[in-house]
Amino acid sequence: AKACVENNADVKRVSFRDAADQYIRVRKKKVSERLAHEDELRMNRFCVAFAVDVSDLTKVAIELFFEEMDHLAPKTRNHFKATLGHFFKWCVTKDFLAPGHRLNEVLGKEAANEAAPKIITPTQFQKLLCSSPVELLPYIAIAGFAGARRSEILRLNWEYIWRVKKQIELEPHLTKTNKRRFIEMQPALKKWLRPWKRQKGAVWTGTIDQFDYAFTKLMAANGLPGHNLLRHSFASYRLAETQNAP
Repeated sequence: AKACVENNADVKRVSFRDAADQYIRVRKKKVSERLAHEDELRMNRFCVAFAVDVSDLTKVAIELFFEEMDHLAPKTRNHFKATLGHFFKWCVTKDFLAPGHRLNEVLGKEAANEAAPKIITPTQFQKLLCSSPVELLPYIAIAGFAGARRSEILRLNWEYIWRVKKQIELEPHLTKTNKRRFIEMQPALKKWLRPWKRQKGAVWTGTIDQFDYAFTKLMAANGLPGHNLLRHSFASYRLAETQNAP
């Protein structure tokens, strides 16, 4: 009884759905649009399964949820667990859960056998650059020579490319982690972007759908797979060059 009082005396009763809605509104202000959207999709799945107050949620219910998701890849289940774990931490700050709730004990990370990322050859990259439409070329160059994320480039303005000497500046609102980051600008990237030296405004001026169509068409024409191929390639070649993972 004493332990129950210590853990639950100040807990506010709120339904899982109401807490989830509040949480998503907060996430949309703190993280990228894409990350917030992914979290929202996962939270919607949780809301269907957990039709209870947050403080009434049990480890058994969580275990049953993930047992029913056994057909999914371990990496996907880990994403769900990470989202739920982050939600629990937020709930503690809002007094929707007691600090000693112990629900995280069933959210252990699963071993995921991930295949090595595919990378592009220099010859393939040269062909991709030379066959790219003019409006898409800056994206291809920045992704391949700087390794920036798709969402970062699509929200990037030219001023962030030229404002800091020899570095691309990514403001917090541009990054997945909501933290400011600088990317060293390689000599090859500077040469490919030289025609846009005095350009202002957005790097990509079209819609997301227009980008997806143009990018998919270009990659297919060159027989190349995957949205992250250029980012993975940059990381692989850069690591080989520097032998320094950080």
